[in-house]
Amino acid sequence: RGHMVLFVGLDGTAEELGLPRRNHWVFPTPDHDANEARMEAVEDPLQEDTFPYYYLAFGFASAKDPTYEKRFPGRSSFICICEVPYKWFQPYAGTRPHQRGPQVEAIKGKYAALVFKVLKQQYPQVADRIVHHEVGSPLCSDFYLRSWRGRSYGLQPTPRRYQQEWLQPRTPIPGLYLTGQDLWSDGLAGALMGGLMCSGAVVGLRAWLAVLWALGPALVLSLLVRGPPDRAAERQRRAGAGTASG
Repeated sequence: RGHMVLFVGLDGTAEELGLPRRNHWVFPTPDHDANEARMEAVEDPLQEDTFPYYYLAFGFASAKDPTYEKRFPGRSSFICICEVPYKWFQPYAGTRPHQRGPQVEAIKGKYAALVFKVLKQQYPQVADRIVHHEVGSPLCSDFYLRSWRGRSYGLQPTPRRYQQEWLQPRTPIPGLYLTGQDLWSDGLAGALMGGLMCSGAVVGLRAWLAVLWALGPALVLSLLVRGPPDRAAERQRRAGAGTASG
């Protein structure tokens, strides 16, 4: 699968508009498997009453960036991502941006209409402050990221993926190193760890010592003495507290 991405520019600061500093996921129903199955069954999204989706992921980067207001006074932004089947765009593979014809533009317009409808429900104070928007499709990922079939999330996290011995920072090619989430696990934490593993492979022990220094001696010593937190015990404690309060 690939992704639809709506990029939106707003008139007003993140604080003024009350934009959250967290990601916000919206689902059509609580049954995620059924949502996904319904979307996969659609052959042509333009034949549906509304754009088929099984999640919408809103991200408000301008609310998280303390320098954004200084760089773009009086403005803010957000994106909305939706995973979609590549088969909807397969007939237009290899085409260039802005030259893909009315069918692709219609799909993008239908996606934007869905997002704006949900936006009005979730963040009504933002609906009339939109000054610019653009929609990217899986074809954009193909063109700009050189991805395969519009994919932008890296390797699929299956047992087979973690059995690949070549997935490590060092490669047989001198001077070529691998980095990013595919070295460790999906997501931001995986990407950070992949970067650390790569820097360790390039510069050696100094990279790991720099991390320990950044964490601070007190935190490092506490981890060495007490060990990592017992997550299972903490969950059990919280569950017990919840039962008692109920």
